[in-house]
Amino acid sequence: MVDTELLMERWQADGIECPPGVMSADIEVFERRHNVVLPPDMRTYFLKVNGMGEYGTCDDNFFSFWPLQELISIADRLPDRSSGFSDASRCFMFADHSVALPTFAIRLASDPNASTPVASVFSDFGAFKVQYFFDSFTDFVNHYLANPFETSLVLPDDV
Repeated sequence: MVDTELLMERWQADGIECPPGVMSADIEVFERRHNVVLPPDMRTYFLKVNGMGEYGTCDDNFFSFWPLQELISIADRLPDRSSGFSDASRCFMFADHSVALPTFAIRLASDPNASTPVASVFSDFGAFKVQYFFDSFTDFVNHYLANPFETSLVLPDDV
């Protein structure tokens, strides 16, 4: 499970005023709208803190964790480039580094037992590359907390 307290301490040390979490009803609306189920670790995270607050807020390492309202599927964000990626409508972007270099997306499904890996999405300069690197949201956050710099270097092959 994500250590939300440690995550918030890291952000507060960077001067980020952590917003309160969302209500369960907000998560349910998101899930119904997209016909997905958030995994327990991400659900708990959003109930405690709604990302870094205003979209575009970033830490001293140039990471931005988005509020629930800003989560968007790769297919919706990059419709002109993602049609060849079979998981495009199931992968929801939730964070980025250095203004989308890369963006990170979690694969969601309507099955609560489905795996929820996190991918690095490179879509700069018209390119489009996606590769799964993290087993879960918790795995991604743990890497970020341990070494944000190394996490930011996780780019799909051939980028």
